Formats: sequence, structure tokens, C-alpha cells
Amino acid sequence: MYDIIFMCDANASIGFGHASRCANIAKYLLKSSQNIKIGFMGNYVLEVKKIIIDILGSIDFLSENKRFKASCIIIDALGDHNDPDILPTVKFDCARKYSKNLIFLSSGSVIKDLPKDIICIGYHPSGVHSSSPNIYWGLKYAPTMLSEKKNFVKRDYSSALLALGGVNNSTVFDSVVDALKEIKTIKEVNILISPVNHNINFEYNKKSSYFKTHYNLKSVSPLLYKAGLVIASFGNLSYEALAHGAPLCLVGTKKFQAEYGEFLVKEKLVYNAGLINKYDTKKIFYAINKTINNAKILSKNGKSKIDGKGIMRQAAIIKQYI
Repeated sequence: MYDIIFMCDANASIGFGHASRCANIAKYLLKSSQNIKIGFMGNYVLEVKKIIIDILGSIDFLSENKRFKASCIIIDALGDHNDPDILPTVKFDCARKYSKNLIFLSSGSVIKDLPKDIICIGYHPSGVHSSSPNIYWGLKYAPTMLSEKKNFVKRDYSSALLALGGVNNSTVFDSVVDALKEIKTIKEVNILISPVNHNINFEYNKKSSYFKTHYNLKSVSPLLYKAGLVIASFGNLSYEALAHGAPLCLVGTKKFQAEYGEFLVKEKLVYNAGLINKYDTKKIFYAINKTINNAKILSKNGKSKIDGKGIMRQAAIIKQYI
């Protein structure tokens, strides 16, 4: 009997964000009670399994064809990889085999036709969601958890962090890198490689002191505290950047990312380059420049609206069902 089973995937097509926030929720729950028995069920590349084990210690990775029960199932998945508003009904059906208590961590902007037996937690500030008592919604649930060690280094406005997640599109990567090279105030670019795509080999001068590559990090907090500019493709790391007060510029690699980025623009939290589906340094340069020119305002807004306690709030809801 498991107290909690996290149902999520982490591979090249889905990215690492879902598994990352589930692991952080599990870590927080284990701090409050080490006797909680936790399992992970899903499709994970080997590097992600290693990271989850590094975060949580010994953990069970479960197969769907085995019989077991759980007090609660946490479903962090998409019904459609290109449209997070589509509910993962197949995952819901699977989860019902193991538990009566089902909690869905939504990555969408709106909840429609949510089954009555599903508790939902969402955070994108779309302003469009149900008022159902089964739905917890708002920026306060953004899945962030600030490190206990604060202010690793002083923020360096000449340092940029490029974190495009699992994207393997060299055209997007080249567009961002070439745009950054036009920003004379940027003297260093840290490139965060996703564990789901760690074998990607983008073309850039790895011997240059201008570029520094990072992968399989236990924590990205030191990079986020330091960065004077973060460029991300939306997703979980974007909210982590905001909680750390890092000035954020979004570069959408999928249509929904560009659209969701506008929600954060309206909250005065980011600048958004929009959808980049071809080589376009001009569009990215403009958004980066706006971000740099308004960096301190964005930093202040980010820390005021994303307090880094969203993981704690999600965990508090989950604890009610175990």
C-alpha cells in the first residue's frame, strides 16, 4: 500500500518539468513525515530516474500492469502535448484502478468538464477557470520552492541563463544565441541542458569563456539567483525564475507556450518574444532588450507575485488525502 503515487512522464517529447515538480512535492512531504511511502509511475529516461533518486533517495518506480493500491494518486500529465487545456482522461482512467483519491496538477490555462472525482490544482494566471470547490487555482500555487540557502551569489546583470527545456530545435537555439551576441552588456551565457535531452549537441563554441554548459544539476537555484537575464521557453523553470527574482524573457517553441506567455505579460512579470518557429534574431533581440531595460522592475514584480511557497501549498492539499 502506497500513501502517494505520482503519475507523470519525463522524456524527450514531454520534458522534465512534470517530474521535477512531482519530485519536489515528494521531497517536501517526506520532510514532514519520513514514513510516507511514495511511488512514481510513468515513462522516464534513465537520467531523470537518477535525478529523482538523487532528490528523494530510494524510490519505487512502478509499472501500470502491476497490482497495488494507494491512498492518493497525483496526476501531472497532458492530454495533448501541444494543448495543455486538454484533460488527460486516459491517465484519469488508469489512476482510478489504484485509488479513489485523485489529484490533477494542471498545466493548462482553463479547466472544462473536470470529472467530479478529480481534485485539480492549477496556477497559470489566465483568469479563466471553474469556481468548483474541487479546483484550487492561482499564482500562489505556482510549483516553486525556494532553496533554504538564499542569495548564493549577487545577481550579475552581465550573466544570462538560457534554459529552453527539452527543445531540440537548433533554429530556435541559434536564434537566441545570435541575438544574445548582439547584447554588448552580456558577458557570459550559462546554458542549462535538460536531462531529457542531454545528448543534444547544439553548435556553439564550448571552449569559449562566454558559454558555460550545465546539466543534471541537483538545484538550479544558484544559477537563478545569479542570472541578470533568464531566457526560457515557458514551463516550470519560468515560474522558478520569477520566484528567484530573475528577469525573465520568454521564447515560445510551441504555440501554447507563446499564448501562455501573454498571461505573464499581463501580470507585468515577463517580456515575451512569442512563437519562434524560424530563424529570427530581430524578434528575440527586441524582447531581450526590453527585459534587460526593465530588469529590476521585473525582478521586484516576480518576487512579489510568486513567493516560492507554491509547492508547500500543493503539498498541504495533498496531505488531506493520505
